[in-house]
Amino acid sequence: MKQFALATVGALLAGNLFALPPNPAEPTKQPKAEPATTLDLGDGVKLELVAIRAGSFTMGEVKDRDAKPAHNVTIPKPFYLGKYEVTQEQWKAVIGSAYAAKTTKGAKLPIDTVEWWEAQEFCAKLGAKFTGKTFRLPSEAEWEYACRAGTATKYCCGDDIATLVDYAWFQRNDDKNPNPKVKGIADTHPVGEK
Repeated sequence: MKQFALATVGALLAGNLFALPPNPAEPTKQPKAEPATTLDLGDGVKLELVAIRAGSFTMGEVKDRDAKPAHNVTIPKPFYLGKYEVTQEQWKAVIGSAYAAKTTKGAKLPIDTVEWWEAQEFCAKLGAKFTGKTFRLPSEAEWEYACRAGTATKYCCGDDIATLVDYAWFQRNDDKNPNPKVKGIADTHPVGEK
């Protein structure tokens, strides 16, 4: 039975993390590309999943006091991971009712402020929709392994945060803050734009 880990939901639980694309400048460090799969949720709504190969990596980092100690971790089995955050239209297609977005509303926008039990319900209902497949939230190790994309640097594009703007949306490269009184809140973009 194939295992599907929905990091897209897990990302929201972990504080709006994002999966970064592989660094094209370092192809030798990238895991071999595996097939992706797309689930049809109905009414034209799709959920894209990417295959993550088994492997080992160093989790955490020496310089970040919150990520110490750095240690070796092995992901023993391959798994599928959501390519993007779960959108509000995907949530509705699986759960059956619209998601009451807390900050932004829009079919292609990610769900936000999800409770753990809500993410569990999403995974269970997704599993009921696709017989023979198991859906779950990824472990912290699986999530970090996928985000590192075969690199040993802080970001997939190296250690310099200045280069991160080419790979991800975050406060530093988004001047459309919907709430300028709150630091760290960037404008939400439709899923899959960057």
